[in-house]
Amino acid sequence: ALEASARVAAAAARDGHNRWYYRVCNESVDTEIDIELGEFSVRRNRVQLVPREFGEFADARVALGGALDASQLPQCAVVRSTAHCEHVRLVSQRMDLLKWDSDPRDLGEALGWTRPYPGGLAPSERWLPAVLDRWRGMPRGAALTLPPGPSVHAGVAMLLLRATMTPPPPAGQEGAGPAVVVSRQVVAHASGRVEVYALESLGRTIYRRFAQTSDAASSLHEPSPESQQWVPTQPPPDPSRGAVLGLAPARPSLRVARN
Repeated sequence: ALEASARVAAAAARDGHNRWYYRVCNESVDTEIDIELGEFSVRRNRVQLVPREFGEFADARVALGGALDASQLPQCAVVRSTAHCEHVRLVSQRMDLLKWDSDPRDLGEALGWTRPYPGGLAPSERWLPAVLDRWRGMPRGAALTLPPGPSVHAGVAMLLLRATMTPPPPAGQEGAGPAVVVSRQVVAHASGRVEVYALESLGRTIYRRFAQTSDAASSLHEPSPESQQWVPTQPPPDPSRGAVLGLAPARPSLRVARN
């Protein structure tokens, strides 16, 4: 043991501590350690079958031409495997698959829209309170903030809506789950129409999913099925459609990239 310690000390003195530490951590094993980020990743590419859990994502099934059959899984090379992302490159295809775990960020805070409403309204946005006062979809207790600057499009304003919700308990269980903060992007038009978009993180990139409109007749969008709250065989009681605060919990995501 003393001889081994002496050899380690001699190697560290010869190479310098940083070089010695890098060589011990990376050259002798198949991992790479990022000291600043505190995570490790696979350093050398390995050829393997595409993990079956990738097939749970619709984009992967479309990219691969159908469901992943256990007997016909395509081969891939592992480009990078970290604590939050599994990145593989398909063999003989110019395509990468990146599977991310659930995004732990508060997507509303990630936008950085902190200009107060209504105190921070710009002169070109003075019409906004009148429109929002008529909007019947405004959740009780919700807070609104504005982006750093007004919209470049005349008669259009964007806001960030944040509200606290308590999700219903899972089937067969009692008691509601912990309260969560739900963030929505609101687009208001001077004509009186208000549209609401849910924020979703796919591959750590924030996207918008259309959730609600105050006037379906004049909107160019249609709410996603999980947002719809009316009976299709009956006319809606008012021109609005969709749900402002339908829960869409954070979940893993997959991104398909060409290389």
